[in-house]
Amino acid sequence: MSRHLDRHPGMGLVLRMAVALRGLLRCVGVLLLACVWVPCVAGWNATVGTVAAIGFWSLGALLSVGGISWSPRWTARTGAVAALLGVSGCVLPLLPAMLW
Repeated sequence: MSRHLDRHPGMGLVLRMAVALRGLLRCVGVLLLACVWVPCVAGWNATVGTVAAIGFWSLGALLSVGGISWSPRWTARTGAVAALLGVSGCVLPLLPAMLW
């Protein structure tokens, strides 16, 4: 924890790197949440899309927390497979346009 690192000499660099990494990860998280919100609003209107996005975020959080408490390794593997499926779902519709 960052409050304990300042008690040790020479740990100032580690503390600054940890704070920078924390800020970077928070920004990436906000961008990923926005990546869920934009298709929901594009598919439905702003009100229904926002409610759907909040529902998807809640479902994802519940599944993540429940999966991590049940079986962390299985949850990590499932998350990796879900990420690959998500990327392929975004890239595959673009392939015909790239090939022609």
